[in-house]
Amino acid sequence: MEKSYGEVAGYLTHFPDAWVLPIAIVGTDTILPRGRLVPIKGVVGLNIGSLTEVKALEESIPKGIDPAKKDQELIDAVMRKVADLLPERYKGYYAVQR
Repeated sequence: MEKSYGEVAGYLTHFPDAWVLPIAIVGTDTILPRGRLVPIKGVVGLNIGSLTEVKALEESIPKGIDPAKKDQELIDAVMRKVADLLPERYKGYYAVQR
């Protein structure tokens, strides 16, 4: 996984009562390796995490943080939830971000 940027976090900050459901798909790289046009037989998994309230994720962000950094901290918190569902080799940037 690469570091995520985006406007999703800005959207989530407007809906603190919303919930996030982390989902990770694993194994797609084995059935459709880079450069291959036709999939090969294999196994793909779908890992589904626990529902997490946006409010709880926001509470994990340090108080008094620069508002410009708060959105990035929120999206990183969501992405860490997804990374927790992945094997270590897929975690990338989020393997060490705790």
